[in-house]
Amino acid sequence: MSKTKDNILKNRGSLLSGEYGRQHILFAALMLGGLIFAIWKAFYGSPSLDESFYLTIPHRYSMGDVPFKDEWHLSAMTGFLQLPFVWIYTHIIGTEGLILASRIFYVFVHAATTVVIYTRIYKKGLLSIVACFVLFIFAPYNIMQLCYNSMGIDLIVLSGILLATANYDRSKASLIISGICLAGAVLCCPYFASAYVIYAVCVLVHVIMKKCRLERDWIISSDMFSGRSFLYFTAGIVGLAVVFMIFLFSRMSFSKLFESIPYMLSDPEHQSTSIWNKLMTYNNNFANVDAFLKTSANGLPAMRIPFIIYLVCFAAVLIERGLKNGKRKVVELIFVIFTAVVAVYSAIIIVMMLTDPNKYGDLGSKVLVFPLLPIALCAYALSDNRPKGIFAAIFIPALTIHENFNYIAYAYYIMLFVLILDKKRMEHRQIYLAVSAAVSLSTLILLIKDLGNWLMFPLFFVGLTSYTLCEKKDRELYAAVFLPGILYTFCIHMGSNQMFNVISMAFTVVNVASCLFLGQLINELKAEADKESFKVWTKRIAAVCVIAAVAFQLGLEVYSKATEVFLDDSPSELTATITKGPAKGIKASENGAAYQMWLLNYVDDFSNEEPGNILFMSISTLPYLAVGNGKFSYGTYSAWLSGENRTSFDRLMSYFTLNPEKVPKYIFMPKSSNWDKDNILQQLRGMGYSIEEINAGYKLKKLS
Repeated sequence: MSKTKDNILKNRGSLLSGEYGRQHILFAALMLGGLIFAIWKAFYGSPSLDESFYLTIPHRYSMGDVPFKDEWHLSAMTGFLQLPFVWIYTHIIGTEGLILASRIFYVFVHAATTVVIYTRIYKKGLLSIVACFVLFIFAPYNIMQLCYNSMGIDLIVLSGILLATANYDRSKASLIISGICLAGAVLCCPYFASAYVIYAVCVLVHVIMKKCRLERDWIISSDMFSGRSFLYFTAGIVGLAVVFMIFLFSRMSFSKLFESIPYMLSDPEHQSTSIWNKLMTYNNNFANVDAFLKTSANGLPAMRIPFIIYLVCFAAVLIERGLKNGKRKVVELIFVIFTAVVAVYSAIIIVMMLTDPNKYGDLGSKVLVFPLLPIALCAYALSDNRPKGIFAAIFIPALTIHENFNYIAYAYYIMLFVLILDKKRMEHRQIYLAVSAAVSLSTLILLIKDLGNWLMFPLFFVGLTSYTLCEKKDRELYAAVFLPGILYTFCIHMGSNQMFNVISMAFTVVNVASCLFLGQLINELKAEADKESFKVWTKRIAAVCVIAAVAFQLGLEVYSKATEVFLDDSPSELTATITKGPAKGIKASENGAAYQMWLLNYVDDFSNEEPGNILFMSISTLPYLAVGNGKFSYGTYSAWLSGENRTSFDRLMSYFTLNPEKVPKYIFMPKSSNWDKDNILQQLRGMGYSIEEINAGYKLKKLS
């Protein structure tokens, strides 16, 4: 494995080599065009509550605040990565024009990440350019800002690419930087720390296999899982972790950390739930199957117990085949019979449910695919040459994105079932590729009216099929980018209430690997000598389908970025320029610009006051950046209050009890807000605040 990797690295050549010269020129030209396009787009769109909130966290850190103790939002750690830019900008200029400047800074950071990735993968050919631009063009929610979403994607891709392409015998820097990137990704999505745990377990298995001299052609045998690789990778993680800890505990104590965490985790917008419940909501199909397994149709025993027994038998057959037990045929015959029984029994229950739709109709049509599940598992378990990576197909979480998508997903499942049974699948792989590309293309077409983050999901089908059918599999790339990307889709779902919006966004990581697998498969198909006209024509059909799917993917990304603005009109309708404040220089709609000026007007009432802690009792987050050109410190647990309600007010009171030094000197409550104004103003008056009614709301000041 290491010799093969060495040969690949030796053949990488110079970026200016003649063999790849034209490709590099094409990439550079597209990159320049992409930069101009992105910078143009950065000037459009009134900043949303989300975008300005992203900047409030590093802004308050630049004034001495710290995660956990002072900032209670669950994304608090992300501000540490944004802090250097915000600190430099605000200490030189203040907050005037901060949002536009940070958008442009995001464009260059995102572009630099893309260029670094290209230098590591360009040997894959033209599809390496596609992989880079699938990543570069997309911005989560079309918000061009460094935040936990955009940084999480970039850092995971960069970490995986550096790890997959490292020279495991000699390289130190690539492995260390890869570890740093993973640590940064964990700051953006703490649940992604599970990726490091999984990596550590794989390294342990690798070491045991080496000591026991177990020779297996498994990905875990790669030197990517060697102790040396793991050591330098961990060094990178520890390096960033130490810097973060110094930042954290130079501003707070250990006791304060443990005192604050329970309050931070009580965020009403992100209520804790079990991993099982998150899994069920991750994939709507899982939820339907879970309900189906628990349902008893017309008094028949529920499917849950026989299916659990079946899964145990399935696992036993996998292990038994690996050990080549002499009684294999008997065991496999019993397993086949049991498979048939489970499939038929589930079909009977489904038929009974269909005859009583009033009682079982809430299960939906998705359970119709269930009888195929044991058959597919059986075919996989008994296959002489099991297609690698096929189990990633379980991660098809989008079965509710469109009413007609169910049929597309089922078509892909059926294709995988046929692929598993096909002993000559490598001779027919152009057919499977054509079907997968058609599935991706069809899904993209369904999403045209509602793009957003969802358009980043469909390329997954092409990627999984391509990896499965490649003869020379880039297993390091599969283990370091594709599978962690799928893990990331679940991890980000664990910490979010946005459901498929964030799940589909995280598939951007998977897409980068998918494009590279596709490039490898295309190269292998081109290298084959074709004598049969059938094979020639099926390859041409596959080529047309692939080109259409990839072109449509990139086209929709460009179209979405050019025409969609998060919570605002299209760029052509954004004709008003914001002339002052943090959003200075940005073009917005007339209403959007007027709203920004309205916010700045009530902020101006505090401009002549001596800077101190300030609380804006509003869902708007921009005033914290605007007041006093960013010189007022934060008198709140977060600029994001999770609503104007009693729960938020009670959290504020708990925060002030825990951190009396953060009690605000100034408070502003807009008249248009939804607070119980009479009761809250009376309570605040009792806490020693004077109350002045002004045009926009109520201005409060601490008397002592």
